[in-house]
Amino acid sequence: LSMHDEWEQERDICRADPLLDIGQRMIACLEGATLPFQTPIVDASLPNTLAKLRDRSLKGSAALAHLAGSLDPDETVVSGGHVDGEDLPIQANVLEAVWKYLRAGRLDEA
Repeated sequence: LSMHDEWEQERDICRADPLLDIGQRMIACLEGATLPFQTPIVDASLPNTLAKLRDRSLKGSAALAHLAGSLDPDETVVSGGHVDGEDLPIQANVLEAVWKYLRAGRLDEA
């Protein structure tokens, strides 16, 4: 049998057994998640949020009412506040990097 024939046989077996097909796809996904990946370098500075929190002229203003009280990553959950809208792409990059570390089993680095 050639390799081509083996691939066709495997494809036919997976078509006949959808559960096997799902299982093989899950294994491939999990194996891929643990492959080494390039360590993401992420800017997590949130410059617009920081500038508004530091601006004393905004103290007590509506501009600060929606912002989180600090740059702690958990602060948005604790206070219900948000980062500045212009910093949302930065926050998304940070969350993506954390997710990649978690998927790769690198919890300490996440």
